[in-house]
Amino acid sequence: MMATIDYLRVHGLEVAGMAATVLGIWLSTKRLLVCWPVVLAADFLYLAVFYQARLFSDALLQICFVAFTLYGWWHWWRGIRAEGEVHIEPLTMRGWIA
Repeated sequence: MMATIDYLRVHGLEVAGMAATVLGIWLSTKRLLVCWPVVLAADFLYLAVFYQARLFSDALLQICFVAFTLYGWWHWWRGIRAEGEVHIEPLTMRGWIA
C-alpha cells in the first residue's frame, strides 16, 4: 500500500494525464462534446509532466496538441450547432494523399 502511495506521489500528474487521455478517447467514441475539455486537460497535464522532467521539446509538442485540441473543439462545436449532431464523413482521396 505504501509503495502505491509513493508511486502516486511521484507520478501523480502522469497517471492523471493518462486517465484523462483514456477518458477523452472514450468520450470521443461516444461523440460527446465534453471529450474536448477532457483531452485539453490531458494536454496540460502532460505539458506539466514533460516540463518538470526538463523534456522541453516534448513540452513544446504538448503546446501544439493544445492548439490542435482547441481547433478540433471549435470545429466540432460549430458542426453540432449547425447540424444538431456530430457529422462523420469518410476521408476523400485528396485527404488520403495529403
